[in-house]
Amino acid sequence: RTRYGSEARARAAACLLLGLRGTPFLYMGEELGLEDALVPEDRVVDPGGRDGCRAPIPWTAEPPHGWGADPWLPFAAHAGARSVAVEQDHPGSFLNLYRRLLAARRASPALRAGSFEWLPTPAGVLAWRREAEGERRVVVVSFEGNGEPFAGEAFAGYRVSIASDGVGEGEALPAHIGADRAFWLEPVAVNRSGTDRAAGFRAAPAGCRTGTAPPARCRRSCASPRSCRRGW
Repeated sequence: RTRYGSEARARAAACLLLGLRGTPFLYMGEELGLEDALVPEDRVVDPGGRDGCRAPIPWTAEPPHGWGADPWLPFAAHAGARSVAVEQDHPGSFLNLYRRLLAARRASPALRAGSFEWLPTPAGVLAWRREAEGERRVVVVSFEGNGEPFAGEAFAGYRVSIASDGVGEGEALPAHIGADRAFWLEPVAVNRSGTDRAAGFRAAPAGCRTGTAPPARCRRSCASPRSCRRGW
């Protein structure tokens, strides 16, 4: 987290990394939001100056945080509050953000191995769409607060599945996004009762949703014909 400068930016970077194509790599401590440890000269181990990011992982809240009495390097600041034991029980923690992102990526063909397409955005914001096996996901990362509203079909019909700060999940993408925020978006489908339902398949023709379209047409339009037969 030291290199990002703030917790908000580190959280946005997690959404960015895990939303890209390819194999993501995490360095130990990133998933806890740890900063580099301050290592006094008499405890330096690596002459290359990398000891700060090699501090022991704090497993428990109380010292010595699951290690022996004298680990090879000092712990990072706020080791107790950033320990695995504390973060795993906090729904909004760094650790649980990473767990949610990784679980969503594993469950999504689009995020695991889908195509990549840049989407139009205001200055200071990046967005792209991933697609595979009839499933679409959109990733939006804001590096600067944007003064221009988001608009266009690229973001219509989607809602926030994961937000880097947890704010606005289940809702449409905000028209104005502050700096150092990121969102994963999923499509929204409408069931017969008129209520929204997140879906991992392409929007189906109205006939599919109402159950009046021929089954063949439904199968061509939906990733899940069974969903079409249920009418949403």
